[in-house]
Amino acid sequence: MRRTICLLMLCCLLPAAWAGDAARERRIAEQIRDAILDGEVLTLEAAGQPFLAIHQRTERSPARGAALILHGRGANPDWVDVIHPLRTILPEHGWDTLSIQLPVASEGAGEAEWQATIGEAVPRITAALDWLKQQGMQNVVLIAHSFGNLAAAEYLVSQPADTLQAWVAIGMPEATGLTPRLEKITLPVLELYGERDLPGVLAGVRARRLALRGNKNWVWRESPAADHFFEGMDELLVSTVRAWINKVASGTEVRR
Repeated sequence: MRRTICLLMLCCLLPAAWAGDAARERRIAEQIRDAILDGEVLTLEAAGQPFLAIHQRTERSPARGAALILHGRGANPDWVDVIHPLRTILPEHGWDTLSIQLPVASEGAGEAEWQATIGEAVPRITAALDWLKQQGMQNVVLIAHSFGNLAAAEYLVSQPADTLQAWVAIGMPEATGLTPRLEKITLPVLELYGERDLPGVLAGVRARRLALRGNKNWVWRESPAADHFFEGMDELLVSTVRAWINKVASGTEVRR
């Protein structure tokens, strides 16, 4: 059942007027805080609101860089599928990871309420990037799964992207008005999806491949037999992501 809560896709990218459910988010944070075995639990702040983040430091010196990780709808920064494997295994290969809690709508909320959380996520991404910069991290990539890609896209089209080297978009759904806005993004993008991904994701891939075919920085990769959550395929997921970010963001960091 843990997967079903992530399956509804957003129908529009533009933010609406509803706010995220802070009380529900606090409950989520309380539930996972004591269960984190790998990494350091942090409390960051954006727009006057605290939010949970999990930082895992690589033992490699110097580090290759850092990956900022955004979860999908209904998930959390240590979600068992996609998020946990990425945030815990990439540090074994030279990458710090910072996985952040995105805003959540109220239980049973409709699409309009979830739309509003996209705009609220942008200051959190900014705050997370600022925190990484304070740690001496300049070579930063953005990795998002499912709904988290809509927050990533909103950040990339509305904010200066000079703090990011690349974006890995895993299982990105289609959303009204999304594809034309993506044409503004000039940094390297890997769109990774499963052969058995959700219909909304596969439809989005087809639309974007057509609309963005002239963008040499945008590449697509289908993982044979993989579903939306790469269930049972953690090693393939992480190795694919790692190989690509090592190629396009190959710098190293010297910590202060």
